[in-house]
Amino acid sequence: MTCETLKSWASSQSDQGPDSLCFALLQAPRLIELCHQTLSSGPKPDYVRLRVDYCALCGSDLAFYRGRPGATYPRTLGHEYCGVVEKSGVQVAAFTPGDRVAIDPNYRCGHCEYCKSGASNLCDSSEANLFDQRGLATYVDLHESYLFRLPLLDPPFLGALLEPLSCALHAISLAAIRSDDRILILGCGGQGSMLVFALSVLHPALSIALYDPLRARCRNLVSIFEGNGLSLNRSPSAPEYTLVFEASGRSTGFKTAALSLSKGGRIIVISRYRDRRSVYLPHDFPRKQPQIIFSHLNGDGQTFTRALKLLSDNWKPEYQALVQIKPLAELPQVLAQADQSPFSKTIFKMDDESLISQA
Repeated sequence: MTCETLKSWASSQSDQGPDSLCFALLQAPRLIELCHQTLSSGPKPDYVRLRVDYCALCGSDLAFYRGRPGATYPRTLGHEYCGVVEKSGVQVAAFTPGDRVAIDPNYRCGHCEYCKSGASNLCDSSEANLFDQRGLATYVDLHESYLFRLPLLDPPFLGALLEPLSCALHAISLAAIRSDDRILILGCGGQGSMLVFALSVLHPALSIALYDPLRARCRNLVSIFEGNGLSLNRSPSAPEYTLVFEASGRSTGFKTAALSLSKGGRIIVISRYRDRRSVYLPHDFPRKQPQIIFSHLNGDGQTFTRALKLLSDNWKPEYQALVQIKPLAELPQVLAQADQSPFSKTIFKMDDESLISQA
């Protein structure tokens, strides 16, 4: 593996051609580099080679970038992505070159007790990691089981939203939403925005309050879904909500959720508290007899099919203001400025031309 400057990589393209791979490598916390190496001749027998079109940033990518406790480095990033099959291994029959696919990065063995019981998101082998790197790359070799076939989408970057939307749909299914629910969503990032999008379609009559310390992001989300019953909450603490989706990504988010929950209410926790801080529990919280449910990944994977239909049937041009599309060359700047971005989601367009033009 060689890591060189983007300019050096771009100037070598005339010699390397399509056999060159560019990918993002997180060498250490807050030290990201764009690397290149020569592609192997072909994928393993049960793998495919995917030409990545779009890859979205996730909160877990930001956690690794900032220094997730217990993480090992160097490491690659990106698991919300889509692209086109470039090559198929000799044992792959379901996918052929030219197929458009999205990636469900959660491996499911199909044999353990969790897979058999319909909880394959808890699969004993979920971290098998049958890929050569993650999705912030021009090409990825990965096991065929990760692939989900796509139609031609408009706009095409929607394929990179399937995985986060599928996770939001799993959380919504766990919530068992009622017609009289008073809902608060904490966090207006990737998961918060996907929750808003899904709920606006599935439960349009409900009123939903939003809170995010980054006010610009929260205001942007409300303005995009204007007329869908969204409102801003400047500092939620009164116990007025029957259902709280905790998607802030911060351990302090649970404190806000607990203080904002009414008696007998439910908290659906999507966040991962990776900072290892203690989670605050109000002294009188047990008196509310609350339900606390942790939502893990996208359930049994069938949520991918539902997410595709939801996006295909209901995505509107004005929703594009949720996301910013960037070339891979701008990844270091985007990561460094993530806390100030008014966009709920950043999606990288993974093509050689944009990389070369930035060098």
